Amino acid sequence: MNALIAGLLATLALGSTAFAEESNTSTPATATQSSTVDVSKLKDEAQAEESSEKITNARLAAESGSKSKYSMKFNISYTGGSVEQPFDKYRPNYRGTPGTLAETSLGGSIAFAYRIDQETALRFGTGISLRTPFHNKDLEVVNNVNEKGRKLLNVSSPYVEWNKTYRVGNIMLSPSVDASLATDQYYTETVGLLGSTSASLTAVTEIENSGWQPGITGVIDLAGYKDNDLLDANGDSRYQYGIGLYPFLEYAFNDVYSFRTLFGYFNYAHYSTQNTALDFTQDTSYQSVGLGIAPMKGVYFYPNLQFVPDDVRGDRTNIAVSMTLNAF
Repeated sequence: MNALIAGLLATLALGSTAFAEESNTSTPATATQSSTVDVSKLKDEAQAEESSEKITNARLAAESGSKSKYSMKFNISYTGGSVEQPFDKYRPNYRGTPGTLAETSLGGSIAFAYRIDQETALRFGTGISLRTPFHNKDLEVVNNVNEKGRKLLNVSSPYVEWNKTYRVGNIMLSPSVDASLATDQYYTETVGLLGSTSASLTAVTEIENSGWQPGITGVIDLAGYKDNDLLDANGDSRYQYGIGLYPFLEYAFNDVYSFRTLFGYFNYAHYSTQNTALDFTQDTSYQSVGLGIAPMKGVYFYPNLQFVPDDVRGDRTNIAVSMTLNAF
């Protein structure tokens, strides 16, 4: 593993180190010595515990973040190659997306979180990514530029996100709204991207005494550009907005391990060269299957495979590993 990978992992590891806060409050009395109890703090802690117990889906609980007033949230992922060559330089074009093969990458986001109340959080963060982490040449690492002239290690796209996670009866709900500013040189200069905004809603329910938790996530997103041109500098049609519905199904073996599968069958995108605002292109359907691992509160790992259901082949099945980590 080269020095650039080690630097990225060290940065993420430093952010994930929790700290302990000590307090020692005593009040002298004339005859006896007694200690005071912060009733409001105990009440807040009790409400935080009650709120976390309402969310029994491990992934949703980790995504909702820490219950502390201030915290950090890390989303880290490795988007790898095929099951035949998991550490290859390129991912298989398993969804038949037009254009060149996508590069493998290690990255995610780092965010500072402010908890408005026990159900609602506001986050300010940025993206971080490392291209082709196992295939970069020494000179490319030194210059931080690959053979295509794009940065290898890139910290970009600062964003703000509002999220609320709560429960109504037997349904767990998590609406989110976010907006990001494009700062990556390729996207700002070649694609002409200014930024994007999106809104999503995840709903999960429980089948009592069974371990099964079916759910669905709906997403709407919109991209903004510096000009009104239909094509970017590469001559490609610009993505303008899209909508997606992602049903999923989970089965909890116990408090730590769960099976998860997601169905990406309903994904629609609108491009700048399409005739009317209501014209959409349906993306190729895909599915992911993986194992959820939640070793403690606020931490969730998800190693998984992504494939096209009607064309399952080793050279077209993509591997990925994601992690959500909350600190403080």
